[in-house]
Amino acid sequence: MDIKSIEQYIKALFPNQELIKLPEGGMSYAYEINGKIIRIPKTQYAEHGYEMENAILDYLHQNISCTKLPYIQIVRDPFFYTIHDKISGIYWDEQTYLSKDEKTRDALAEDCAVFFAQLHSSNLAQIKTELLDLHPIQKNMEAYLGEYFSHSEMQAIVDFTNPLFDLGDKVLVHRDFYSDNFLLTDSYRLNGVLDFGNSGVYNYMFDFKALASWEDGMRDFFTRIAARYSRITGRIIDTQTIHRIDIHNYISFLVYFVKNKNIKDEKIGAVNHLWEHANHIKEKMKRYVWLTRNKG
Repeated sequence: MDIKSIEQYIKALFPNQELIKLPEGGMSYAYEINGKIIRIPKTQYAEHGYEMENAILDYLHQNISCTKLPYIQIVRDPFFYTIHDKISGIYWDEQTYLSKDEKTRDALAEDCAVFFAQLHSSNLAQIKTELLDLHPIQKNMEAYLGEYFSHSEMQAIVDFTNPLFDLGDKVLVHRDFYSDNFLLTDSYRLNGVLDFGNSGVYNYMFDFKALASWEDGMRDFFTRIAARYSRITGRIIDTQTIHRIDIHNYISFLVYFVKNKNIKDEKIGAVNHLWEHANHIKEKMKRYVWLTRNKG
């Protein structure tokens, strides 16, 4: 079905209700109607992500007590989509965060640290881990990125990312904890976490890649979370590893859109600028080398 037919079908499910089109991402179309959120995947990869998300949430609903999570229903006929009740809340934004006092920032960071600690203590044996692709980007990476990087650059990328998968202490990670994937109360406490479609079994530091952000607010926020997470769990957050993970995230993003060049993403607008994205990766790698050489 084309997207217009899909919209008509959704409207017929909820007659006399307004259909609100939400910002379009690279993975899916999304709508809000009658207090429900409906997502339609654009690719088989995104569909797989929703299957994985559903399996993860089945487990997490019994094991995450610190915040709300969506109860997702998958529908496969007449087309594949997910539907869940909307979780109320406001989104994090840098300007508002930086306007908050220390006590408010610390309280929110504590909430998030507790969430990560609970998530990372998940019993993987109780989750349908056959759905979790442990190294989805590592496979055939050169076949997709050879157009954008020289042979020596490609080898540097492989050498750069491979050690990440040799890290021990692998846990279930969210891997996409950015401002549009968690919700806050009016008093600025964590109220809900969304979108587990990028989750997987990786080293726990994969949930802290926002520490490499160039935005002052996001970096401050995650610095506070990391300190509290380390206190709760005893795990160490290594900044150099975080920068590697951040670059790996950009590489995986590029691979996805090279594989799906026909897809548009309204939120990031990068799909038609793959060369710019590749150059951004090169700049990030140069920055990483500079940081390691000038450490301390």
